[in-house]
Amino acid sequence: MGECLAADDQVTDCLAPHASQVVSSTAACDEAVVSQFLGLSERDVLRPDLTPTALPEGSGCRLLLAEGSQLTGSLQAAFKEPRSPVAAQARHCVDIDLRPVSCADPHHGEVVGETDDTAHCISVATDFLGRSASSLPNNLALAARTGQSVECIVSVKGANTLTQTLRDIGQRALPIEPTS
Repeated sequence: MGECLAADDQVTDCLAPHASQVVSSTAACDEAVVSQFLGLSERDVLRPDLTPTALPEGSGCRLLLAEGSQLTGSLQAAFKEPRSPVAAQARHCVDIDLRPVSCADPHHGEVVGETDDTAHCISVATDFLGRSASSLPNNLALAARTGQSVECIVSVKGANTLTQTLRDIGQRALPIEPTS
């Protein structure tokens, strides 16, 4: 458990770019196994293109990133420190077209949680950011995207990008840069 795998499913050093990581040596490949391996809290939202997938012959479970994307570093307990660079790679950030991207790269917004009602997005966002509703910065926008559930998305306004996660940003300066 914990081995990192290259695109050809060969074990590789987790510090090298890799496509997946083994999260369980048993056949169980469910949300509980993944959450425990990553150290997820109820406030963390994984990229939808990072999916639990059974290993060949049912020999375990791995988290597999969409083809063409890679991770650097071990995901094991990565979310115990929610602002860590490894956690940022697995967090659900979006580009201007709302496609999933790594929060470690410049991005337009971040999915800060899911709820059953768009009216709850403000409380989801304030909890995620670690700020009160009255202190939400003017250069951020809150939106709700509906589907099977409601995704609450905080994005940057104007021709700017975010350079880090907004998780627990509190009163620190926002990680915003002008788009080049």
